[in-house]
Amino acid sequence: ADVLLRNELVSVAPPRADQVLRRMSDAVVVVDAAGRLTGTNDAGRRLVRRSGTAEGFLGRPAWEVLPPSVAAVVEAPGSTTRAVVLPSGETLEAKVDVLLDPRGRRYGAVVTCREVTRHVDDRAGLV
Repeated sequence: ADVLLRNELVSVAPPRADQVLRRMSDAVVVVDAAGRLTGTNDAGRRLVRRSGTAEGFLGRPAWEVLPPSVAAVVEAPGSTTRAVVLPSGETLEAKVDVLLDPRGRRYGAVVTCREVTRHVDDRAGLV
């Protein structure tokens, strides 16, 4: 798209979805209907590495490559949001959005994990 900026015509390209996804601070993990990882963003790869898997995790079951508390959320039967605690003591908000085909059958899910330890700690201090 072209934009007029200070009397100068400038070409502006909208950000591509893959560029935005890659730069997100939230971990994003995509799984297929069988619970196998099919994609991640950079933060998602860091989450996988925390469970000891450095490479070769695409195509593997979530329970093999994600921290156990996150993998348990992935296996939830429907869309959900839960607080999960990692072995390091950090708390994540794990949100699963189930992907359904036109017939209503699950064909995968998108899992988004946001680090919320400080918010949980702040709330606990108020009690």
